[in-house]
Amino acid sequence: MLIVLVLVLSVSGAFIFEIRKALLENMRQQLDERGVYLGATVAAQSVDLIFTNNLYTIHQLIKITMESNPDIRYLFITDSSGEILGNSFGHGLPEGLLEANFIKEGNNFQVAHLPTNEGLIHDIAVPVWEGKAGMVRVGLTEKNLLANLRHLTWQMAVVALSVALLGSGAAFILACFLTAPISRLVKAAQGIAKGDLSQRVKLGLASKETYLLAETFNYMMDTLETFTQEIQRQNFELKNLWEELRAKEEMRTYLLQKVISAQEEERKRIARELHDQVGQSLTYLIISLQRLKETVGGVETEEKLEELRKLTGDILQILRELAFELRPSLLDNLGLKEAVERYCHDYTHKYQIKVDIQAYGEWKTIPSEIATTLYRVIQEALTNVARHARASQVSLILERRDCEVMAIIEDDGCGFIPEEVLSEAQGRKYLGLFGMQERVALVGGTFTIESSPGQGTTIYIKVPLGGRENGK
Repeated sequence: MLIVLVLVLSVSGAFIFEIRKALLENMRQQLDERGVYLGATVAAQSVDLIFTNNLYTIHQLIKITMESNPDIRYLFITDSSGEILGNSFGHGLPEGLLEANFIKEGNNFQVAHLPTNEGLIHDIAVPVWEGKAGMVRVGLTEKNLLANLRHLTWQMAVVALSVALLGSGAAFILACFLTAPISRLVKAAQGIAKGDLSQRVKLGLASKETYLLAETFNYMMDTLETFTQEIQRQNFELKNLWEELRAKEEMRTYLLQKVISAQEEERKRIARELHDQVGQSLTYLIISLQRLKETVGGVETEEKLEELRKLTGDILQILRELAFELRPSLLDNLGLKEAVERYCHDYTHKYQIKVDIQAYGEWKTIPSEIATTLYRVIQEALTNVARHARASQVSLILERRDCEVMAIIEDDGCGFIPEEVLSEAQGRKYLGLFGMQERVALVGGTFTIESSPGQGTTIYIKVPLGGRENGK
């Protein structure tokens, strides 16, 4: 009888251990998947908040997420430079936590298991807007997971012990009936340990106690399978929600492209109106004033008419310059190279800053969308030099290659710290730089700034052509 008791307890212990091991691994995997979803959800909700530097709403988002998810141990959001925008600690991060997990290149998320004095922490890092806006870090604790696992283990232990105690009171003859069913239980437990939650125990001739154990096991597995299916259903719904969020982001990008395109068309229309209608009217007024001067006598009258004629000429020149800045006709008629050269010539005359421009390759076949983007970015960059850099000279290099175009703008001005300025740009203090980044990103290009105080500034722009034909 003692041998039977020891045998049943040993097999039941192995059975419980295998189930516990399988459940722990499965629960941890589900906890990781849940952390990835939570990180992705917070990342999607915080894109606009980061760009607008809305720290209060970021803290509210963190607070609400923490309150609705008791498994979260911590949550914090950083910007693209690694600066903390909000965290759940209420003060600075624990030492070494920020560096404990980084997203590897090409990954949509990164999971790290961090051993702490509170137990194992599942640290999940998710990029915000492909890492351009920042990163979300979520730390999930195993406290509830282990508590549920302990409760389930105790239930299995109680069931196994009850069955063992019942079996130990049977005679030696019943031992032969107990061996086969227990073997089936072990086999089922091993199958569950391999991830097969469909395992069920089917008994033939066996004792009542063994049937009770098998029914309890099957009931437990039915419950676990139902729970797993529910989790899978929720994960499917979360996946659909993620796809919906991604579709909305694609729509936002599409609408932004349409807005910029509409702006350029409106600039073109206004420039045409200023040049054609208003310009012609002022030209006619100048001619009329000249004729009136020739027909009207009196020195004072002639001086007044001459003054009016010169004033009208100045207004006409200002309108022509304004029309050129709104939409240079050279960009449509001759191409990007000639339009930039004309702008640099006028820029030097206006600001007394020398611009050395060098262009390589064929520029007349550049797609109009890319040409307009490069022209506006160069225009904004040179305007920033005149306003902020206190530079005496600017170097501009344009290069057309087989599959990409490149622009380099370099000045000898006072320089700045790019990370600080770009961070403030997201807070709407330097919208020009952020607008340049947005324009380049919309045509699939890269925008890089290198600068340091007292060392000037260099801007690198690369835009892929991607086989696009002219005008597309």
